[in-house]
Amino acid sequence: KAASVLLEASEHAELIVLGKRTLGGLTRVLVHSTSIAAAGRSDVPVVVVPDAWDQAAHDEDSILVGVDVTRPDGLALQAAFLRAHQLAVPLTAVYAWGGGSSDVTAKEHDQRSHEALSALERAVEPWSRRYPGVDVDILQRQGSPALALLGLCVGAQAVVVGRHAPDAEPGFLFGSVAKAVLHYADCPVVVIPTERRS
Repeated sequence: KAASVLLEASEHAELIVLGKRTLGGLTRVLVHSTSIAAAGRSDVPVVVVPDAWDQAAHDEDSILVGVDVTRPDGLALQAAFLRAHQLAVPLTAVYAWGGGSSDVTAKEHDQRSHEALSALERAVEPWSRRYPGVDVDILQRQGSPALALLGLCVGAQAVVVGRHAPDAEPGFLFGSVAKAVLHYADCPVVVIPTERRS
């Protein structure tokens, strides 16, 4: 398989870059299989770029990063801050929490929103100190992390997501946010492995 060849060749690489053709239906699924397989198993970051992407039209757009405040790794944030610093562009950090529920009162919703924003601020703060020149916008959203990122990536030049998987489980976990974003985003996606397999 093409993905296996790429992964073997990347043993001493720092990055894998792949293209993604924008098609529909079953053809789209088949075309994406190589990039999804590589991004789901690689020990190095994988960048997947849609074939219709015009980078020149997005040079000043922000970098978007999905943040999981329940995980202390920070590798996706590190990569996103570094890229924003290198390109001298803003960074948008997003944390999406929970789902909608009719049982949640307005007061409870406001409290959860406040807690989510505070947790995101704490996660971002060390990287803001390390890269003080990066203009950071932090956003919390209620609902699906994947949908939140896909909704915001329209105004971004790239979206950075972490890939979380146990050592014994190569590939994306069921319901993976990174996989969903990789599959549907119309901008480049940078998948950062947060657990390196031995």
